Amino acid sequence: MINPEQQLQENALKANFTEVQQMHFDKLMSELEVISGGLGFAELKEKAEAGSTEALQVMRDYIAKKEQIVEFIETKKMPDFEANPIVEITEIKVNDTVTFLQEGSWRHGKIGEIKDFFDFGDSKRAKVAFDGMRITRCPLLTLAKIAGPFGLKYGNPVSTEEQLDVLLLETHQYEDFKVGDEFAVKNTPYKVRLIAFVLDRGVVKLLYETIDNVDEATGKYFVYYNEPEPFLLKCKKIR
Repeated sequence: MINPEQQLQENALKANFTEVQQMHFDKLMSELEVISGGLGFAELKEKAEAGSTEALQVMRDYIAKKEQIVEFIETKKMPDFEANPIVEITEIKVNDTVTFLQEGSWRHGKIGEIKDFFDFGDSKRAKVAFDGMRITRCPLLTLAKIAGPFGLKYGNPVSTEEQLDVLLLETHQYEDFKVGDEFAVKNTPYKVRLIAFVLDRGVVKLLYETIDNVDEATGKYFVYYNEPEPFLLKCKKIR
């Protein structure tokens, strides 16, 4: 008998997703696996029926995520932050310009060029030329491709005439932050959503937009950016 996860995969194949839609579907399926802890639907149901409060909550979360996946397969409608082209991940290739994300290293925030790739055990690594000549072997997870300059001034909408050039990083995750995470701004009624990451003078910052506060002049959400630590002082994660 086919299990619910296999059924979702089969239905996704019939949906003929685009590459970006497939990435979003894979992300949702990964979230479903995290919720289930690797257990199948029958096992989760058995634990829930045994009366465990924790198991019941897991089952509720599992069903809610499964319904979200089914709706996506049927509508193919992408959430705004996933459809935003500035956060689309592209494959890192030879000659691409990248930056090193891992803190505590002389390479942190430095910009280099991909020269080659090689396998290291079960992981893939890249040979990167930093400072134009120094070759360093880096795990791919520590690198982010640079998409180019992105005009922005701290604390103002993107549409402002006064802009500060920063570099946009093509990655969906930095440390514990992920694109799409939502936060409440402490002591205010406002909420914000992470939409991308930027490199400003060698410092990785979070790029985020207001969810419920729109600029009346442009009709756009206000967009800001800040360093992770100060950001956490003013916001708390809600999703």
